[in-house]
Amino acid sequence: MDSRLLELRRLHVGIEKCKQCVLHKNRINVVSGTGHFDPRVVFVGEAPGSEEDKTGFPFCLHKNHKVLMADFSWKDLSDIKIGDKIIAPDEFGQTLNNGSASNKGLRRWRIAAVTNKTNSVKFCKKIETNRGILIATPDHRILSCNSSKKKQWLKINQLVCGEQHKSGISHVFYPWRKRFDFESGWVSGFFDGEGTVMSKKSKGNFGISYSQNIGIVSEYCKKILKKYNYKLGLYSKSKYKRSICEVIKINGGIQETFRFLGEFNPIRLVKNVINCITTNPPSVYSYKAEVISITDYGKTDVVDITTTTGTFVADGFIVHNCGESGLILHRWIDELRLLDTDFAILNIVKCHPPNNRDPMDEEITTCTELWLEKQLKILNPEIIVSVGRLASAYFLGKEFKSGILTYAGRFHGKTYCLPHPAYFLRRGSKQNEWEPYLIKLKEKLLWTKN
Repeated sequence: MDSRLLELRRLHVGIEKCKQCVLHKNRINVVSGTGHFDPRVVFVGEAPGSEEDKTGFPFCLHKNHKVLMADFSWKDLSDIKIGDKIIAPDEFGQTLNNGSASNKGLRRWRIAAVTNKTNSVKFCKKIETNRGILIATPDHRILSCNSSKKKQWLKINQLVCGEQHKSGISHVFYPWRKRFDFESGWVSGFFDGEGTVMSKKSKGNFGISYSQNIGIVSEYCKKILKKYNYKLGLYSKSKYKRSICEVIKINGGIQETFRFLGEFNPIRLVKNVINCITTNPPSVYSYKAEVISITDYGKTDVVDITTTTGTFVADGFIVHNCGESGLILHRWIDELRLLDTDFAILNIVKCHPPNNRDPMDEEITTCTELWLEKQLKILNPEIIVSVGRLASAYFLGKEFKSGILTYAGRFHGKTYCLPHPAYFLRRGSKQNEWEPYLIKLKEKLLWTKN
């Protein structure tokens, strides 16, 4: 085992026992840091958040919830691997042509990648709705929808279930299973030969249809599809010589299109639809699932995944992955093209300050002298990225004389300053607002790598 890793583990033991400042009185867990022991970059934040204090991990869902994959199958969260491709909606609704935000929060489907996975045991809530059940930690975020169809991200513990009002949450699909019987194999082959993806580029929507002369073959296909509760429509009919060709479409929009691809898996059409999602993403239309009950589920095995969209579909519900500030940090890491072995994440203090207050000067001084400076000496990174006002003030010292934005996006010796992710969250910022702050850091990383 590398000697640096042993030294970091000894420091962690010391941090767990530390009672040198008042922060230890209210902590649940210490958060000493995470990442690789030989990083190029160390991100240093201000203090652990409340959820990190409780668990040391991001928000999580029950391990048996099923996630919608990019091949239109469903996979248990526990079986998800880093690098897996999934189908997920945008985190935020798109803006209207005049630049204002859409109250209806128009989102589109994307092909996303799983960038991180965490397993743990946590206390969970059980949310029962008229469209399914979700088991998650109280702080996990889920896309809600109210009577005006406005959608927003709410924590599980913000949902209500009373006589006067019941929360609504967004539900898009009932999970399906791939069919392996003879009839389903026949339908798969038939659609691979005669099927078509009908795309409406102006609306970003599409469906599945087949073309076939009226007769035994077409009727047999209709019979099988109706057996599995698909609703069909006659899209067009044309005469060619002595034959009449009909185009039969599977009705039901994106929901039924995805279900068909997942159940029958016609390989050619699956590839075509994935290409459509990539080049002309379809709109996300969801149903309102009314919350019937919210009960304590107790401690259980849970899993959290981080995705490139910030979202995924779990048993048909649209859910967030980790905490929003943590998500932005991971997006920065993705944008900088850092591998897992390239970075570590620390904080200037190791305990969560009560009531989410800023750590005091004496707490920062004590914790940095005892622990942070020793951690950085062992890690010895090329670059230190200070995240937020307090972290930047610590590293810049007397040079730090005004707000964080004065120093953000620039190098100050070995230190590169960034605003705290919460700054962008408060402003409702999109990706293009934080990208400029990463330009010089990206250039430096690329130059030193080459």
